[in-house]
Amino acid sequence: MTAILVTGGSGYVGGRLVRHLLTQGHEVRLASRRPLSPAWAKNARTIVLDWDDPASLAAASAGCQTVVHLAGLSDGECARDPVQALRVNGEYTIRLLEAAINADCQRFVLFSTAHVYGARLNGVVDETALPLPRHPYGISNRVAEDFVLAAHAQGRIGGLALRLSNAIGAPVHAGIDRWGLLVNDLCQAAAMGGPLVMRTSGLVRRDFIPLADVENALAYLLTLPLVAWADGLMNLGTGQGTSVAAMADLVLARARAKGLNVALQRPAPAPGEIATPLEYRIDKLRSCGFIPQADLAGAIDETLDFCVAQAKVRP
Repeated sequence: MTAILVTGGSGYVGGRLVRHLLTQGHEVRLASRRPLSPAWAKNARTIVLDWDDPASLAAASAGCQTVVHLAGLSDGECARDPVQALRVNGEYTIRLLEAAINADCQRFVLFSTAHVYGARLNGVVDETALPLPRHPYGISNRVAEDFVLAAHAQGRIGGLALRLSNAIGAPVHAGIDRWGLLVNDLCQAAAMGGPLVMRTSGLVRRDFIPLADVENALAYLLTLPLVAWADGLMNLGTGQGTSVAAMADLVLARARAKGLNVALQRPAPAPGEIATPLEYRIDKLRSCGFIPQADLAGAIDETLDFCVAQAKVRP
């Protein structure tokens, strides 16, 4: 097992990755801007990271074989301050990347986003599609990608940029600020007695990927020789487009199966509104030998269970 530095490891996706890597016996360093002692990562070594201090980045990277980078601003934060988005999502990634290279780390995995392709995905989307981000979140992540992929192409480090689609599943703690995500929002509403309220007709399609698949994909990719990473750019999804309406219906069905008597409120499609197809291609991921399980019902069930447990402890 190897020493792995994880930034953003207390977040929605990062927390699940940290917990999974620990169960596999890896030595995990959980980096954060503030002191942490999470119960779900009690075997991790926690590090307070100062992004503006090269010595802090060097110390965090020293002795690690792999850096997994998830720290960054959310889409909402990026929209409010595009300059800070470039600083945090772009410049800080470059600083960490250079620290990892100087520390002789072998691998650098950047969790990027499908938003680099544009605001709303449709049609066939593979890694050859021209990225056209229009939002500071996608733009700043694209900047980070370019530096990681350049270092990979130059042989300075094994770099991998994973363009993650729409992850779903239970978080490791209730304090995550991701309850506005579709499935999380609907599951939380169901746990509170409903109703499940949608703001759109839900005809738009997305590629929903269970967090269990994200965990397993990272663990699997870290076992491969660097040559298997090819050019270092991969879509990370299931390859299955699902409409938002169908996902809401699945949440409703799973909630009722658990005895939650809730209803779903969804506006009718606007005149002329049509569904657009989406195929988020993961051929490069599959060519490495990884096949997502795509257990959407299981991911919803674990999220519902988490939300119900949290509802019971609320005053």
